[in-house]
Amino acid sequence: MKKLIVISLILISSLQTIVGQEKNELDLITSGKWYLEYMEMAGQKKSLPIELKENNWMIFHSDGNHEIMTMGEMNKGKWEYLKDEKTIKMTDKGKVSNQEIIILNDNELILRFKQGEMEILMGLKK
Repeated sequence: MKKLIVISLILISSLQTIVGQEKNELDLITSGKWYLEYMEMAGQKKSLPIELKENNWMIFHSDGNHEIMTMGEMNKGKWEYLKDEKTIKMTDKGKVSNQEIIILNDNELILRFKQGEMEILMGLKK
């Protein structure tokens, strides 16, 4: 009987941790404006000059909408967090882009995606 109680408590605790992690990841993704710091293509990292950072950012709203400012041009679309793949699926103007989350914390979001045959890393910060 004691073993059953202990096993039940462990299972409940594990489930709470998993649900808490998923919520925490969503909270981090939707926690505000993410500014583009750099892009890495073909092994070459190109940092964005400070004066351009204000015009290159992303916001993931908790209602599933996103806003992306690229070089002063605003784009809006839908997004979804695919927790099993640790991926953000973004839809904009009928195009779908799956962006794998490499790093996600309070101040940093690094995404990896493919554009054609080229793999791109995108580093964003708060």
